[in-house]
Amino acid sequence: MGQSSEGQMWRFLVNKNGSYRIMSQLSDCRKCITVKNNALYSCTYNDSGINNEWELEQVSSDSNNKKVCLIAGRDALKDSVYNRPGILPIVAGYYRSQNSSAEVLTVNSFNGDSMLNAMKKYNIVSISTHGNTQALAGYDSSGKSTEGLTSGNINNRCKDGELSNLKICLLSGCYTAKGKGSITETVYNKGAQCAVGFTDEIYIPNAIEWDKAFNEIIAKGGNVELAFSYADWQVINEYGEPGKTDSYEAFGDTTVVYGD
Repeated sequence: MGQSSEGQMWRFLVNKNGSYRIMSQLSDCRKCITVKNNALYSCTYNDSGINNEWELEQVSSDSNNKKVCLIAGRDALKDSVYNRPGILPIVAGYYRSQNSSAEVLTVNSFNGDSMLNAMKKYNIVSISTHGNTQALAGYDSSGKSTEGLTSGNINNRCKDGELSNLKICLLSGCYTAKGKGSITETVYNKGAQCAVGFTDEIYIPNAIEWDKAFNEIIAKGGNVELAFSYADWQVINEYGEPGKTDSYEAFGDTTVVYGD
């Protein structure tokens, strides 16, 4: 590649309407790039026409496929001892330490709308809350119950394939993957590459440890199968028994990894 010269250098200057003009460094920014008859030309700049105005659009980014949303809630009446939201800064740290360009959002006050919106926007979604076969519970930051998310909500508000940007979705709650048409299976059916839930009533302290370990491996680039193995080992190492966290079930591709 040859050396660059000032004739190859350009400045992007902002116009009053938010568009840009592309000015030649060689001309001391007197000349700009303009369009005439579907071709590009360099001419003396004037602000009288839109042919001198340009908009910038992001077409690629190191953060593509690296958007992470971590949601955790607690029931003030049931979970006085257990603090699911306490894992949020720890798990966020796993993702940020591995990829400084990643967008990582932590949420401890949420409802059905915010959970579904996260699934539509983010590539990795991890939700730790109470659940059942057809629903995930919502809570505010004080532990007060809010409107949750149901399989019916997802079916009614998501077109087929609408969750295709969602690579891995962990729904860590009791019975979230139990039976045909579970909320975990519903997320997968709407386009998620891999959705993970549980078929049994999981013990909260064990589940907290399992969630942390699962996300640690995903953040480091391991696939879902490897994350399962590590999370199982970590829970046994910490508590001596799984607390029914070994009842996980995955729908979709368990070889998917974060940041592909």
